[in-house]
Amino acid sequence: MVHNDRRARRKRSKKSAAQGAAANSWAAKSSKEARRGDEACGLAEPMSLTDESIARLIELLAREPDYHPKTDFLFRINSASEDKVDARLRDEAIYNLRFLHKFYNLSPECFAHAVNIADRFVVKVKVKPKYMACLATAAYLIAAKMIEDQSDWPVPEKLVCMARCGGSANDLERMEVIIRNKLRDQRCLEEAATPLHFLLELQSLFPSVQAFQRAVGELETSLCSVAVYEHRPCVLALAIARKHLLAAAGPANRNAVDEVLSQLCDLFQLSSDSLSEVDAAISGIVSRLQTRTPAPRLLVWAVSRRTLVSLMRPSAQASLLDPIRED
Repeated sequence: MVHNDRRARRKRSKKSAAQGAAANSWAAKSSKEARRGDEACGLAEPMSLTDESIARLIELLAREPDYHPKTDFLFRINSASEDKVDARLRDEAIYNLRFLHKFYNLSPECFAHAVNIADRFVVKVKVKPKYMACLATAAYLIAAKMIEDQSDWPVPEKLVCMARCGGSANDLERMEVIIRNKLRDQRCLEEAATPLHFLLELQSLFPSVQAFQRAVGELETSLCSVAVYEHRPCVLALAIARKHLLAAAGPANRNAVDEVLSQLCDLFQLSSDSLSEVDAAISGIVSRLQTRTPAPRLLVWAVSRRTLVSLMRPSAQASLLDPIRED
């Protein structure tokens, strides 16, 4: 019943967005667990978190160690000699996935879950470089099926065409099955505590939806770097929230923001040095990626239906990837 009610609310939000409510368009594609829309921002007077939000943060903290992948070993891999995915190849795949995510315009939670799924799979399985793009795309498909209405699920044939991940739709679906088998319990997929989940619980502190959108956008960019994502999800979320809350706060509200941030640091058991370290990592990746453009193969063109059908037919691209085996 709760699941159906969430889907019904999502559909009503999408209808409003289609009628021109631009401010609500992002809210129509937010978290199925914590989505609160425009009214969720700036309601706390004086600035504070509700007991309900604090309780959810404590619950997320309890789940955080079980679902946060330990990916630091990727920096020690020599991809050329070991034929395994390293940090650079992982970052490249997630960076390209973000452009695919922007094309489909699904919820931010969908991208956050996709990154988490891909990274946890890489931790469990020795992934060859040629499969990394297919893995990231399959993780996105799994996340879409978890979060979105069935009518919004990417079609595998089109997804492969847009992602240019080097395989066929069958390869993508096979990779999806392998991921589900390796991560096993469906609950392990859906209950992951990602940085976005922590940030969503801080949404009421933001003065406007636009300010929160900017924070979410920066978080998505940060997930493209394993050097940033190796930090605890709560630390990453709080560092981004602090940056945008301080930027939006006037002199009169600065003390209130500092007080709330101090309370959150105590709750998360963090020091100011920890946040400063993450701030530096985030600033570096955001600055670097903002100057980049997507790879030419990911550029999207508006084409006729006939051309699209032609593009979706099997081509030489499908033969570049060896059959995926679970070995």
